[in-house]
Amino acid sequence: MEFLNNKMQYLIAGAGPSGVTAAEALRKHDPTSSITIIDGEEETPYGRMALPYFLTGQISEKALRLRKKKNHFDKLHIECLKDRVEEISPKQNIITLNDTGQLSFDRLLLATGSIPINPPIPGVSGSNIHHCWTLDDARKILKGLGQSTEVVLIGAGFIGCIIMEALSLSGAKLTVLEIENRMVPRMMDKAAGDLIKKWCLGRGVSVLTSTRVIGIEDYKNKKTVILENGKTIQADIIVVATGVKPNTSFLEGSSIKVDHGVIVNNKLESNIQNIYAAGDVAQGPDFLTSGWSVHAVQPTGVEHGRVAALGMTGQEINYRGSLNMNVLDTLGLVSCSFGLWEGIEGGQQVKRLDEENFRYTVLNFDEDRLIGALLVGRTENIGVVRGLIQTSLRLGPWKDRLMVDPNEIVAAYIESTTAYSHIHMFRKSRRKNAAIRENLEDSLQKSPDKIRVSGSNKEEKVPIGEKIKSLDIDELGDPNIEKIKIRLKLYAMLSKYLPNYAEKNEAVLKIAVKTNVQSILEAYNVPNEYCHLVLVNGHYAAPSERRKIILKEGDVVAVWPPVAGG
Repeated sequence: MEFLNNKMQYLIAGAGPSGVTAAEALRKHDPTSSITIIDGEEETPYGRMALPYFLTGQISEKALRLRKKKNHFDKLHIECLKDRVEEISPKQNIITLNDTGQLSFDRLLLATGSIPINPPIPGVSGSNIHHCWTLDDARKILKGLGQSTEVVLIGAGFIGCIIMEALSLSGAKLTVLEIENRMVPRMMDKAAGDLIKKWCLGRGVSVLTSTRVIGIEDYKNKKTVILENGKTIQADIIVVATGVKPNTSFLEGSSIKVDHGVIVNNKLESNIQNIYAAGDVAQGPDFLTSGWSVHAVQPTGVEHGRVAALGMTGQEINYRGSLNMNVLDTLGLVSCSFGLWEGIEGGQQVKRLDEENFRYTVLNFDEDRLIGALLVGRTENIGVVRGLIQTSLRLGPWKDRLMVDPNEIVAAYIESTTAYSHIHMFRKSRRKNAAIRENLEDSLQKSPDKIRVSGSNKEEKVPIGEKIKSLDIDELGDPNIEKIKIRLKLYAMLSKYLPNYAEKNEAVLKIAVKTNVQSILEAYNVPNEYCHLVLVNGHYAAPSERRKIILKEGDVVAVWPPVAGG
């Protein structure tokens, strides 16, 4: 880290969550060097995933900003340059901008995000056809929306479903068209996609799956959407949400290796020294597969920004990779997918469908480790599922119990982590009595929900969900052997029993002003789709409710897991 003694020139191409987070982290680790963010939009840096809330009127343009204070970047001595990158010359450490010309750099971060895919449909580039990818797109859509507006949404993937809710709440007459045989096909299986479709139909949204659009034509003051089956649909506005792709076209001929995205190592550095990539544009380490993947979600973008900044400032880092995860709120029905949700060859899978109550659970295992999951309508399990996958916790006998009833996932988590803590602490003790060690481990594995309390000759059931005080655990052997003290802290929801790992891994935000929960999370850079468990004074706050819960001075918001790197 000797270079930190000399002033560096850091350039960041992109002003989304990755770029902004990286700039702030760079300033934290390098207080004096030059940092410039190159922003391709004229707007103040904002969050794209919040645009649907802007369409519904739930938030203002000001609330879209990634950082609320106007002088935020000025105070950090970070320059924001409104321009677009046209070309990169790695050998000369120079980038060429559209208006400004050439800039030199010592370290460059590519955080240019994604761009929407324009489907090969004749007429798709005409008037009153929008992508809802930029703030300007959202303004144009909002201007044309009304109670009697006929809107066609092409695409029912993750982004399409987020936009769909906003369009539906506007009072418009909405028709959704999806070319695949189910909704959100890249994050849900057929049963889950069909369940979401049924939910939408029940709320007045027309959804047509397995439907291909072959053309769009003007008809008087409207648009005519032509389907492959010969039918047509009239529309005042068409919104296209057929997916996104990494914004890498400006890298052609630069010698920077690009596959689906910019290929980076475990420091998020590309094949060219001193050039890094983060967020949607980066094809980085995958936590579960040991390969490289593009995870185009905001949590990964924020995480990448912090990791890249560490690498750019010479910190030692070995990033384990991002987790494939998506959390979606579709007209009030929350669904999510984590990790290898389709399973693996040789693995085991269990499914449980409650169609009447719109609940669906899929768990995928590799031996006794959870590696992937789908959840629909079960928000209380989101934090637990993510925790089990990211910790690679061995479930032992609980895996077989989950194969019978996957809805026991919370109990499995609590009891498996408790048993693991006993065994782990015991192994780290200085006891050398192998017989006693075997006795303890065998007892805990056979009955993980029971412990022997010091000074007692009977086993006592651990009350799941309660805060358990410090207990003296007898070693189940010679009473003369020194006892091991294990402090068990289970932070649980009042009714859902969702624990944290430990107090130090819980981010607690103390409220000093009257505001809503989501505003507080955004202020701490925790996006709504981050898959975090959020408790308000001990009560679970679902993603769809966080803007409705008004906090008062003295309230406490607990977030688990904490923001990566925070």
